[in-house]
Amino acid sequence: MAGNGIDLVLIFGATGQSGKECFTACRAHGFKTLAFVRSRDKATRVLGAEAPVVVGDVANPESIEAALKGVSHIIIALGASSKEVGSCAEVVEYGGMKSILTAAKNVGSIKRIVYETSHGVEDPFWFFAGFLNYMAKDTLAWKLRSELLLRESGIPYVVVRPTGLKNNDGNIPPVLQQPSAGEWGMSMISREVVGEICARALFQAAECTSFSCREDKKAGKIGLSEYDWVGTFGRLQRDGPMRATFEDHIAGKMSFQNKWRVIKYAFRAGFVLSLALLASKLLQRRNALK
Repeated sequence: MAGNGIDLVLIFGATGQSGKECFTACRAHGFKTLAFVRSRDKATRVLGAEAPVVVGDVANPESIEAALKGVSHIIIALGASSKEVGSCAEVVEYGGMKSILTAAKNVGSIKRIVYETSHGVEDPFWFFAGFLNYMAKDTLAWKLRSELLLRESGIPYVVVRPTGLKNNDGNIPPVLQQPSAGEWGMSMISREVVGEICARALFQAAECTSFSCREDKKAGKIGLSEYDWVGTFGRLQRDGPMRATFEDHIAGKMSFQNKWRVIKYAFRAGFVLSLALLASKLLQRRNALK
């Protein structure tokens, strides 16, 4: 797409479930796109044999800096994997963000970074945020720190925060919003749609904006061809101060743990009580048969 100032897009996490959708969307827009991968074999399996890739590691700023030659825009879709030992948001996303920003500042040619994180980063006392932090090693807390690093870098950015991700329903249009704490409950969105959002955020969203996205169930499966991208991006406000801290997320996790403990104890007590009632009825029936 001519006239948008995009020379070359480099995608981190391109072989992940979300990253590959970003890669596909960027290519569909006609952007010259490069995938930053650790494994060329995996890239071939996921992206195809003809996909342009560069092999490196986000833990190695030198390999990132070499890959950034000629790059004007970046999409970061990194995510920890439960299948890899030691993989967590602190190491993969926060550590990766530090390395990427170090290399980007050294190169000095990056015009914009689009970063995919998660809804709930600024809503640490939401029950499901506590659940995620409890189950996935403070994942939202480390995503928040990664976002703060990006904000402080001085490089123009857009942060995309999807709700729950799924691999189907790519024909349901999204809702892009900057919701207040507790405004959104549980919801889902297609990874394919998130990929399209990230690709368009490279050139249509105003810089220094962060927003959440979910599917618009009321719209139904009407496709994206008539979606008002310009108007939707235009309604988003430039970021103010982050309304949550890392410590808020830890406190939210502890609150969830306490609530979860009460729920477990209540369930166990109810289970024991049910067994006691059942035993009592069986005993009464047995005595009646004597």
